[in-house]
Amino acid sequence: MSLIVREPDDCSFRIGNGSLGSTKLVRMYTKGADSIILKRIAAGQSAEAKRIEEMADAFAAEGLRTLVMGYRDLEEDYFLEWLDRLATVNTTLLGSEREDAILSLEDELEQELLLLGCTGIEDKLQENVPETLIRLRLAGIKLWVLTGDKQGTAINIALSCGILDESYEVSIINETAEDDVSAQIEKTIGTWRARFLLHQEAEMIQSNENSTTDANDFARIEGRSKFALVIDGYTLTFALSEPIRNRLMVLSRMASSVILCRVSPKQKREVVEMVREYESSKITLAIGDGSNDVGMIQAAHVGIGVRGKEGVEAVLASDFAISRFYYLQRLLLVHGRWNLKRLVKLVLGAMYAATIIVFGDFYFGFFNKFSAFPLQDPLLYGLCSILLTPAPLLILGFWDVDFKAEYCLDFPELYRKTQSRRLMRYRRYLWWIFCAVWQEAVVFFSVYLGFGAIEFTSVSSDGKGQQISSFALVVLMLTLLVIHAHLALYIGAWNWFTALIWILSTTLFFWVALAFSSPLIASTLSPSYILAAHDTWSLAQSWFLFLVVPVLCILPTLSLRYLRRNYSPGLAQLIAEFTGKQLSRNALGLPKIEAPEHKKLPVFSKNEKSVKPTELFVYDDHGGSKTGTVRSQFQPDYSKIRKKQLKRHGSDGDLAGTATAITFAGDTPQASNEKHRRNKSDGYALLGNNRTLDELMAMDI
Repeated sequence: MSLIVREPDDCSFRIGNGSLGSTKLVRMYTKGADSIILKRIAAGQSAEAKRIEEMADAFAAEGLRTLVMGYRDLEEDYFLEWLDRLATVNTTLLGSEREDAILSLEDELEQELLLLGCTGIEDKLQENVPETLIRLRLAGIKLWVLTGDKQGTAINIALSCGILDESYEVSIINETAEDDVSAQIEKTIGTWRARFLLHQEAEMIQSNENSTTDANDFARIEGRSKFALVIDGYTLTFALSEPIRNRLMVLSRMASSVILCRVSPKQKREVVEMVREYESSKITLAIGDGSNDVGMIQAAHVGIGVRGKEGVEAVLASDFAISRFYYLQRLLLVHGRWNLKRLVKLVLGAMYAATIIVFGDFYFGFFNKFSAFPLQDPLLYGLCSILLTPAPLLILGFWDVDFKAEYCLDFPELYRKTQSRRLMRYRRYLWWIFCAVWQEAVVFFSVYLGFGAIEFTSVSSDGKGQQISSFALVVLMLTLLVIHAHLALYIGAWNWFTALIWILSTTLFFWVALAFSSPLIASTLSPSYILAAHDTWSLAQSWFLFLVVPVLCILPTLSLRYLRRNYSPGLAQLIAEFTGKQLSRNALGLPKIEAPEHKKLPVFSKNEKSVKPTELFVYDDHGGSKTGTVRSQFQPDYSKIRKKQLKRHGSDGDLAGTATAITFAGDTPQASNEKHRRNKSDGYALLGNNRTLDELMAMDI
């Protein structure tokens, strides 16, 4: 980001050896990533660039967010000519052509920079972020981290949040040419496939009772099944190109976590669009809190904006807005799951209710010669459809809860069923339709057997029914009872409120039918129904059918649910048993959902064929060393902790400590006897002897 200002006349502060004096200068101030700014500096600043680079690496190793600042003095004539070209582009071009032209003009201006310094700012995580990410992973959600931070900062944060741990094999791809990027992606795909096959072979060996091989050790040494991918923004430029992006998606499918660092807002949007293109059956969700996340949020299926100190641009562009990141777990695992199950039950229930009512007229067609003469009175049928049938559907669609919120958070694995789309399979639709068809057959022919001699057989030669009001009332009453009984099997939130609605809706038709068949109303609306309900409700066989037929209709469904729950239970059935016995996740011996406490680093791969673990050395006050210690929180004790850096191409690894610091580039930086070591490719961790952060902070700047 750049800012162009005209300095005031009385400005005389000093930067480096230069002085602004009393001349009104046009000056451009720029801040950005070190990998971008250091490529745009003017000649003769190699010493300053090296020093700034060391500072940026040290800050990134401490988990800080780094930026390099620079400036450029612009000549008046050149600046005015540049402004004219910018105005011409804004007024004559449209769409992508204008955007490309503006980017070209900005790139032209942001050259020949003079270095100002480097900042390292501690960006503290919000509360409960690690627990939220762990729950999302247990729920089967794949995590992609798209950040503008340095690679070392991104890896540090990933380790602190639980996105990475010691069980991962992390492949870091940093390349500067398209052919190299393609080669490294192909190599990583082959390596991971080999690791996965070795892991499977180890499990097979372990299952062989006659084998004496320690399969756990074999899998731990020779193969891993959890992989993570780390790519920087410059490499991502080539990876998103058409010849390579297909292989990148193949590699990302194999990875449990993907971390993209130093990415621009445009690249964030392109990554989301790429995932949507190649994973058309998946649902993408993007969450961000700044204006640089707007494109990503708009490109995803679901966009969530976090309202914070970086403005409201992300919130305005999102579908949902939250004020804390950890609210995401309730939004997805609780309300998201509840609403999906409610929607599915509502759709299935509405389809079931419509089908079962319609098939009553279908069966009646066999007896009225398919003359289209309706079984039910249209007014009474419409009244029941509006007032009585929707009541159990409203319970399913608005208030149904199968698990309480605390159990949805305690067992995030429940969310996985929503991702597999098992709730929306065609088999479920066909089952509900089948239930409606055969249940209405039971209703209709049960009434036919019980009331067959009561005026139903009185059908004229032209197919019109005569005085079948009593038969129709019993069929309609039984249909409503069966609908309520069947839907009651799928209601999970039984309380006094839902039970009251269900009972009122079930019994209301008795009174509605009596009112409708009263002489005052029936004589005007439907004369054939005069006192029909009074006569029908007084018959013993009517009440016998009201008690027996609904039980017969729901008995097969109830039996299948019982057998499945007791002899072939799924995850939801097991957790339902746990909740019924008030058992928590900890009581069952399952891993706790809490912030990770790392004991050692994950494995970082390098260009060579071997894969060696990387150790982190933390020094005490007496110069002794300890290995295998990784910080999990950004709260170090600077007086006791010293470090050695894990040097990589353009980044640092996970190291102890954080700070907030700023340094300015001077003319005579302190010379370094150490050569800044860089590895070309994917994450080879070098234990360098570079200066510590305290030493760099103590330098005379």
